[in-house]
Amino acid sequence: MVPDFWLNEGGQSAVGAAIDQLVKSHPAHGEAIAAARAVGMEIPEFLERRVVSRVASLGEAAMFARDIHVLPEFLCNRSPFADPYSRAVVAGMDLDADIGSMERLFVAGLCGLAYGLADVVDAFRALGVDSDMMVISGGAGRSPLVRQIMADTTGLAVAVPETPEPVLLGAAMLGAVAAKSRGSIGEAMAAMSAIGRLSEPTASEMTDFHRSKRKVHGLMRTFDRESRATMQGTSSIAGFETKS
Repeated sequence: MVPDFWLNEGGQSAVGAAIDQLVKSHPAHGEAIAAARAVGMEIPEFLERRVVSRVASLGEAAMFARDIHVLPEFLCNRSPFADPYSRAVVAGMDLDADIGSMERLFVAGLCGLAYGLADVVDAFRALGVDSDMMVISGGAGRSPLVRQIMADTTGLAVAVPETPEPVLLGAAMLGAVAAKSRGSIGEAMAAMSAIGRLSEPTASEMTDFHRSKRKVHGLMRTFDRESRATMQGTSSIAGFETKS
């Protein structure tokens, strides 16, 4: 992709859609929409601000999801398991139907996505591809809570580019080289890009907390696989097919 560099790719499917699906499935969705619109926010920002306002540090917000666990694979697993039939699992829900319950589900979804990312990072590490920083962009990159949960889960520093549009900046770098205002892509990268904000250091108690929740995440993945294997081969009915 860039001269003298290798690109290793590992992706997750439907990340934003997974959070939307979780939020929309909650009984308080209509109430939350009205409250968010009243203050000019989208629901994710609204829920994040409510959660963060009640903790001493960003990392502690993950504890809202202590008793709720989400494997947010509504649309398969791309990396590192390459499982096209993997599906979402949610555990720990009760009959609470208020916005507070919705907040807990929202944070649990963010944790689940971060654990999926940690699986990808661990797969790279197992093959000798290590790193100490993750640069995040897009809508998720604007969320301090998302960045902190990813940092606390993966052990990587999470950085936001100085520019709000890193994809467009990459195109501008290519244009600068084509126009000969920069001598090479490497020179353009060094001169035109910079790191903005960095995530906070991870507290030791949060490392332990996420390690425990990742164990539950692994159990849920095993349950998903074994439940599909158990049902495989059962009789299908009209309009439905058994997947292998």
